Amino acid sequence: MKMNPILPVWIVLIILIIAISLFAYRLYKKEAKTKSKIFSFLRVLLITILVFFLNLRLMKPTYTKDALLKNIDVLFVVDNTISMYAKDDNSKTRMNYVQKDCEYIMDYLDGGNFALIRFDNKSQILSPFTQDQRNINDALAVITYPDVYYASGSSLNVAYDDMKSLLESSNKKENRMTIIFFISDGEITDGSSLISFKELSKYIDGGAVLGYGSEEGGKMSVGTYYEYFLTDPTTGEDAISKIDKDTLSSISLDLDVPTFFMHARPSLEPLLKRIVNESSSYIGSTNAIDYDDIYYYFAYPLIALLGLELYLFFRKGKI
Repeated sequence: MKMNPILPVWIVLIILIIAISLFAYRLYKKEAKTKSKIFSFLRVLLITILVFFLNLRLMKPTYTKDALLKNIDVLFVVDNTISMYAKDDNSKTRMNYVQKDCEYIMDYLDGGNFALIRFDNKSQILSPFTQDQRNINDALAVITYPDVYYASGSSLNVAYDDMKSLLESSNKKENRMTIIFFISDGEITDGSSLISFKELSKYIDGGAVLGYGSEEGGKMSVGTYYEYFLTDPTTGEDAISKIDKDTLSSISLDLDVPTFFMHARPSLEPLLKRIVNESSSYIGSTNAIDYDDIYYYFAYPLIALLGLELYLFFRKGKI
């Protein structure tokens, strides 16, 4: 069981408490029999409770046994260094766009398996290959700012071993397409040199390097409780992060996949369409978890109670 509130729970709770309190006070001042007052209060209290649970939008898990699947393994490798939280357009961070683009890719390649690696100072496999897209979406959603004091500069080499491990595991499967999306702004700031990714190309059937950021650059927005921008210790002014297209192009050349510079918001559809056309589909079993709304459990009695209130108001002249 999970919930996906329509409105923030605390806002709805405050509104309902104020509403039921005002109703109780009005009822207390009203001249009527005690039994009638209690009956009226219980009806309105029940309506309030039902509205509260309706807003929670409770959902129950369902397990899909048979589904139309694709013979695709898609690996996302996501740069989570501080520069990925730069705001090139002064509104959203690069990571905000990364999360939305990954969701778009998964929706387009629905039925495939997906895996996620994030890296900053070190690499971490957030999810091995899974049919459960929700698991990947949840993992993307919890990616957050790296610790500013822990960060020691950016390197694109740290994810290599985890990439190789997952790509090899996919490549061992029979009749599977292995797709990779390497996602970064290309910045290397720890003084290291980019290693060759050429060895990994033999495991890959397609994908792309997705480059985020602009040549003009953007200020790096960080902070869990309040936003602030990193400063350049040499100047004391806001530090600016810029995309490194040469580094990204070098990685794409090694992996033998195209590069997309995402600041211009290019369409990924032709690439994804080609992947779908080259893949095959089959009916198979899946342990992916989906969720069904059960709001109607609360909507039906709520409608009945509201109908009763309307009847009492128009026919009896009271609530």
